[in-house]
Amino acid sequence: PAQRELIRKRRQFEEELQARRMEGLREIDRNVSRVIRDLAEREGFDLILSEGVLYASQRMDITARVIQELQGKAR
Repeated sequence: PAQRELIRKRRQFEEELQARRMEGLREIDRNVSRVIRDLAEREGFDLILSEGVLYASQRMDITARVIQELQGKAR
């Protein structure tokens, strides 16, 4: 009885933790997408790829710029 209640509460806690983690990740994804979209519009980019590229020139990689803008918004 007490052990079952403890197991139930643990499971409930883990589910709540997972839900909060997922919401946090969704919020991060929304922020990153917004920064990328704003950067693309401001810089006049026609296309931004997230993965699946076999080769791209380093000068086309905007990862550092996106990170810099995200860090600026976090302050």
